[in-house]
Amino acid sequence: MLEIRDLTSVRALASTGSFEAAARALGITPGAMSQRIRQIEDRLGQIVVVRTNPVRLTSAGETLLGLAQQVELAMADTIRSLTNDDVSSSATVAVNHDSLASWFLQAVIDFAARSATTLDIRCADQAATSSLLRSGSAVAAISAESEPPQGCEAILLGGLEYVSVCTPAFLETWFDDAGRPRDGCPVLMFEYSDSLSQRVAEQMKPIEGTARVHYLPDSNAILAAAVEGMGWAVVPTLMASKAIAGGDLVAIAPRSRLVVPLYLHYWRLGTATLDLLVACIRRSAAKCLISR
Repeated sequence: MLEIRDLTSVRALASTGSFEAAARALGITPGAMSQRIRQIEDRLGQIVVVRTNPVRLTSAGETLLGLAQQVELAMADTIRSLTNDDVSSSATVAVNHDSLASWFLQAVIDFAARSATTLDIRCADQAATSSLLRSGSAVAAISAESEPPQGCEAILLGGLEYVSVCTPAFLETWFDDAGRPRDGCPVLMFEYSDSLSQRVAEQMKPIEGTARVHYLPDSNAILAAAVEGMGWAVVPTLMASKAIAGGDLVAIAPRSRLVVPLYLHYWRLGTATLDLLVACIRRSAAKCLISR
C-alpha cells in the first residue's frame, strides 16, 4: 500500500533532480530519502528512479508522479472546501514556446489571481507537450495533437496564426519579386526540431542552393533578431503585428499565412482547481486565437 509521503517523495525527486535536494525540500536526510525510495521499489517490485545525475524517473516512477499531482490537487481542494484555508499546492502545465510568448501568459496571470495553487510551466514544441502529460509530469498541456492521452480530455482552443516576416531592407536584398529567397538567405529557427519553420521553409525553396540557418531557442529573441535584420522568421501574428504596423517588419507573403490548431489536454480530475485553470486558459484563448 502506498502512502502520501511516498508520492510526495517521488514528486520531490522529479522536481529537484537529486536525492540531496529532494531531502532538503522535505526536511529529511538524504539517507532517509533514499530509504523511502527503496521501500517504494521493494513494495512495487519495480525500479522507480534511475540514479543518474540528475535522477530520472522510470515508467513506473512517472506513473507515481502523475498520481502524486492528482492526489495533491484533490487533497488541497477538499481541505479548502471544508476549512476555507488557502492550502498550498502546485500544478505543472506544459505549453509550447510560441503560446507562452503570445497569449498563454494572460491565462497564467488570471489563474494566479484566483487560486492559491502555484504553477510550474514547462515549455516544449507544440507537437511534444502531450508527452509531458502522458508521462505524468503535467496535469494539462497545450498541444497541436487532437487526440488526448488516455485518461485525459481534449478541447479545441482555436488556431494560432503564423506569418513569415523580415525587415523591408532584408526583403529587398534577399527575396526576388515572386517572394522566393535567394541562395544563402539567412533564416531564423527555434531549434533543429522546429517543424513549423521547416514546413514554411520547404514551401519557400531558395532559387538555388540552401539557406543559412540561425538557431535561437526563444520566441521573443527570434522576433527581436528579425527586427534587427538578422534573417527572416516564422512567428505568431500576435507577436509580429505591432512591428508590422510600425513598419519595422513586413509580411513576406501577406496572403499566405499558416494557422496551427491548438488543443488543451487535461486530466479528468473534476477538481475545482483544475476546472478553474481550464476556464482561465479557454478565456485567454477565446480572446487571442482564431476560431475554428
